[in-house]
Amino acid sequence: MNQNNCYEPLDSVEIKSICNSIYKRCQAGSLKNGSRKAQINREKMVKDRKKEIVIQDNKLKQMISILDSINIVSEIDIDGNMIYANDLFVHTSGYSLDEVLDSTHELIKKSQTNCAKYNSVQKSIKRKEAWTGDCKKITKNGEIYYTYSAILPILSNDSKIEKFIEFSTLTTKYKSEISSLKKQILTIKSESFKRKLENKQNSFNNELEKNYQKQLDDSVDKTQKLMLELHESKKRETYLEDKLESLENRINEFNVSDYSEVMDTAAQGLRNI
Repeated sequence: MNQNNCYEPLDSVEIKSICNSIYKRCQAGSLKNGSRKAQINREKMVKDRKKEIVIQDNKLKQMISILDSINIVSEIDIDGNMIYANDLFVHTSGYSLDEVLDSTHELIKKSQTNCAKYNSVQKSIKRKEAWTGDCKKITKNGEIYYTYSAILPILSNDSKIEKFIEFSTLTTKYKSEISSLKKQILTIKSESFKRKLENKQNSFNNELEKNYQKQLDDSVDKTQKLMLELHESKKRETYLEDKLESLENRINEFNVSDYSEVMDTAAQGLRNI
């Protein structure tokens, strides 16, 4: 064997040093591989998050598009100026978009009015809460239409109100149907009330007629009784008159000559005595 190719044996210190060096290199490689895997995982999480955000953004846009197509939508700045209105708002109100954007929102603009609805909206604004309620509005042609509206404050990252969004659903047809139904109910109630009133009136009239008839019958009975008594009284009076007349006739028949003759007879009788 060629001695130039032979290696001297290593002592324990050298072996330990070599082992430590190998261990450190292995550890460094393991950390490098772990760091690489962690970076790959982070990149994957970011990509998944971005993908999820895109999906949610698309869903949100679709939802807004649906709401925009079936609702009257407008945006108002913090001073009450209209800054956006969708097509349904323009179509319903009868105003052009430029006319709408040149107007103010009466429930948000600072006003001196003491309207209960305005005060209610202002209270919700101060609390940075949404307001919902029925609203009565007027078109450009002066026609009245009704909506059920929600006014939502849009907040910035520091919780300050940046603007307002109003979503409104037309309720004019609903209001008209309710009004018509109320009228029908009132009509039915009125007719029912009239019938009850007529029944009461008829009952009262019947009772009054009965009482009047009874009073009339009693009056007739009393009248008949009085007439009967009067008739009896007249009969008695006639009887007395007849008797008086008879006595008068008898007195008339008893004349003066007969009286003188009687007196002479009586005088003669006395002389004879």
